[in-house]
Amino acid sequence: MERARWWVAFVNFERGQGEQCVLEDRFQGAWGWMACLASDADEVRALLAQSLAADGLRLVELDRETPIDTQDISEIDEHLASNVAALEPGRVSAWGTIHCYLAAGEA
Repeated sequence: MERARWWVAFVNFERGQGEQCVLEDRFQGAWGWMACLASDADEVRALLAQSLAADGLRLVELDRETPIDTQDISEIDEHLASNVAALEPGRVSAWGTIHCYLAAGEA
């Protein structure tokens, strides 16, 4: 098994069935970059889906999973880079800047 390293991925997510505190009531979903400490792309997909589910969100689409050096994350998203730098011990994923959208129903 490969050693864990940082990956970035472009995610699209929506509200799940339960409670969540990420999206304001008027928003159906959002998209943006997330980072994840993982061994491979399959693990990235699984861990980001779990991370979103833990926040009451449902992964709609995940794209552009790319391994990255931490110093290069700021080139993608400054907010993401600062959240990776301040990640709490035991956590394996971080949010970047999210862009919310309005929609009726589910994707």
